[in-house]
Amino acid sequence: MAKELRKVNEDQTSGFKIDLSNIGSVVVMWNSQKMPGRIPDNVAHDVFYEIFQVSFTQELLMADQYLYEVKPDEHEDEELANELDASSCEERNLKVMGAIPGMLDGGDLGFGLSNDSLHQRSLYRLHCVMKGWSWSASMAISSLPLADRLEGPTVLPLDEIDEAEYHIAFHYICSFTDFFKCAPVLPH
Repeated sequence: MAKELRKVNEDQTSGFKIDLSNIGSVVVMWNSQKMPGRIPDNVAHDVFYEIFQVSFTQELLMADQYLYEVKPDEHEDEELANELDASSCEERNLKVMGAIPGMLDGGDLGFGLSNDSLHQRSLYRLHCVMKGWSWSASMAISSLPLADRLEGPTVLPLDEIDEAEYHIAFHYICSFTDFFKCAPVLPH
């Protein structure tokens, strides 16, 4: 898999010519604003935050493609099965993206939200996504009741949400690392 990823990276960067000797003269732009000179700390923070969000989202979608298995129906003809598979994959991608706060509704991205209700719902959706992963170990039995309590309908106390987040993050890291043999990018 490492060879395949290297090849994709090489293919996507071919044709780019970067002159590093002149990099100091490049004027940086962020959100349509030119940043001559030193980049302010808050802008650097926003850039890194964006990189982490995009990386986490892409890794989560990729992990789901490998760890979630669509179960074929033996009684469907091949053409119908292919159409249903494509539809199922699209629905699954929407389910995965729905687990990331702000991904589908355009709101604030990230799990470090001040809105406890949205934070709880997003964690529960991520838990549901990972419950469907047939190519990874199940979440620890001791963690399941806490993660299942995130479903609601009431908002849990913040310490319980934090504890559930710890268990879900631990399961995500273990599943990702076990399958891909490297650590995932984690959201803030």
